[in-house]
Amino acid sequence: TARTRPDHWAHVLKLWASMQEAKVRNSLVAATAAVSSCEKDHQWSKAMLAMEIMQRSSVETNEVSQNALISALEKGRQWQQALSNCFGWMQQHVIRADAVTNNAAISACSRGQEWASSLLVLEEMSHNYIAQTKITRGATVAALSQGSSWRDALFCIGTRPTQSGAVTCNAAMTALEKACQWQHALMLLHTMLADRFDPDLICYNAAISACEKGLQWEATLVLIKDMKLRGLQPDLITFNAAISACGNAGIWE
Repeated sequence: TARTRPDHWAHVLKLWASMQEAKVRNSLVAATAAVSSCEKDHQWSKAMLAMEIMQRSSVETNEVSQNALISALEKGRQWQQALSNCFGWMQQHVIRADAVTNNAAISACSRGQEWASSLLVLEEMSHNYIAQTKITRGATVAALSQGSSWRDALFCIGTRPTQSGAVTCNAAMTALEKACQWQHALMLLHTMLADRFDPDLICYNAAISACEKGLQWEATLVLIKDMKLRGLQPDLITFNAAISACGNAGIWE
């Protein structure tokens, strides 16, 4: 792994360079391994270099090597390069982008706080009939939660939160909390419970904070009572939001 072998990518690239000096024919497997190694060790610039060497060596790339490159760019917060490879280079070389490709591109947009670009990737997936996964929705909602597009975040979840997962629902709830949309926060919480999807502490805290910002002190107390009944213990964030809500309403007892 990257933590136990931080220089693993350097060894792989050195071995690949030795292959070239010895005039050993580069294979797609070896080249892809080099890019993947750089991706795992968070070396996006080295991954780009490895891809350039592949092209100069006339080694044809495929979706696996391209996915590794885009994942490396995502980890390096290089969203523009990720989109350029996803929708530029791959299309030019007739390499089909799959769900993994698009998920990495959306995550790159999320890391770069480019939520509008993440929606463009999502539209491109629909246009190319690429099925969305939990990772797709999670990455998209995470990007949207950084902007003001809470409506799009709710649309991604729809009426079946169980199909989106906890991370996605929490990101959507965070988006509602930031936008002070306490009514929609309560509606999302109700939808989750109706779908037999138990919210976690993060989700409840975001909903409570949304109610606090909306000056709904009674709702904050009801939510705290409800989370206790479901076996969740309030933490400092929970109590701070509740105290703030009651204090703003002049309720001290």
